[in-house]
Amino acid sequence: MLLKCVTKVKNLTFIKNDSGYVLFMVVSLVAALSFFTITLLTVFRVRNKTVIDEANRVRAEYMAEAGIEKALSIIAVNGCNSDSLEEKIDERLHFKTRWFATGGYISVESEGYCLRRRVIKKALLGEKLPLQLSTAVTINEPGNDLIVAGNTKITGDIALISGNVFPSRSGIFNYSGAETQEGKVINLKEADTLFDGRVKAVIYNYSKMFSSVSGCDSVFKKSVFVERGSKERFKDKRIYIEGDLTVSDTIYGPAEIIAERNVLINNSAFIRNITIVSGNRIEIGGSAKLEKVVAYSRRNTILKNNAVFSGQLLSEDSIIINDSVSVNYPAFVYSLPSMHDGKFTGGIYIRTSSVNSGTFVVAIQDSIDQKAIPLSQSFFTISEKSAVKGIVYSMLPLEIKGNIIGHVSSKGFMFRTPGMQYKNWLLNVSIDRKSLDNNMLLPVLFSSYPKLKVLFYE
Repeated sequence: MLLKCVTKVKNLTFIKNDSGYVLFMVVSLVAALSFFTITLLTVFRVRNKTVIDEANRVRAEYMAEAGIEKALSIIAVNGCNSDSLEEKIDERLHFKTRWFATGGYISVESEGYCLRRRVIKKALLGEKLPLQLSTAVTINEPGNDLIVAGNTKITGDIALISGNVFPSRSGIFNYSGAETQEGKVINLKEADTLFDGRVKAVIYNYSKMFSSVSGCDSVFKKSVFVERGSKERFKDKRIYIEGDLTVSDTIYGPAEIIAERNVLINNSAFIRNITIVSGNRIEIGGSAKLEKVVAYSRRNTILKNNAVFSGQLLSEDSIIINDSVSVNYPAFVYSLPSMHDGKFTGGIYIRTSSVNSGTFVVAIQDSIDQKAIPLSQSFFTISEKSAVKGIVYSMLPLEIKGNIIGHVSSKGFMFRTPGMQYKNWLLNVSIDRKSLDNNMLLPVLFSSYPKLKVLFYE
């Protein structure tokens, strides 16, 4: 009997109790499922917030673009004077936009809002080709005939004020073609007008920047050299230099640099989205490359060697383009000749071996006495080896020896030989208006109420 009880007790010691293990497994499974559910909800919430945030960003971007389009419509009606606007669509959506002259173009800055999201878009506006630039040649001086000599070829119409076109019959300069032009002669009632008041205002503002350093982030009381190993930080700053600026390295903007004296850009310098204001002269050489640059000089601006320029050059003196320099569309080159030391100096002188594309303008300051302008001097010259693709416009005499793919307007043409000067003669020149793309956008200079379009977004 006792043996049987012991055997039973021993047998009882081998019976397993799994209830604790099962409870542990159930709790672990519930915890895992809870963690998975919380993780899934968190991911969903984050993704949902990201999707909503991205949707708001896109709506804010649309608002910024809507501000640019609204500015375009207002400028078309009211003109290009600097202004701003703010418009609220509803409680969530609105935009703030302002526009102002940047050289010859119009800059628009637009801020779009959707709830807490803000997007800033910048655009540069240009003028669509107006009707008066559809001709190949325009002479904006009454009573002047155009004489075509040598193997000159004009493809397009010619606009004159009380004048006509004649082939040369002067012996050595006889016209060799059958027709003086491939187009008609248009009789203008009056001269075209250049609406460049905004550009002159920009130049005036630049010329006054040397009177004060207020608003500048940094002031250097010596010359500054931006070269490898000593690159200065300019981005998002306004810098004033009481000396020369020499650049042989890379500078990215946006930024504004004001140098009291000379600016020298050489070697393999690369400059992008910078405004450069020089109190004296600018020289760009070597293999330097400048993009979206606005450069102003009180005196000469010289481009030489293999430099590449795409931007705006504004000068109150001469702009000289030499060697193998390449000036690329949508470049704007603008000279405003001035009186320096009792002499009337300035103009654009293109002497390159490459095709330069863009808009090239020689204007006149409003205060200049026309009698002070030398009649025997050319203030716009395109050399024999040079070619321009785009718009050539001069309010002073112009001398063409090279080729133009586009339009040329002038007060008159000049052709000189040793001891002789011929007025309104074109010798061995090619002017081809039909090969110019009519979708080209120009600086806002040629119409009182121009048709504008976005040149590019930033």
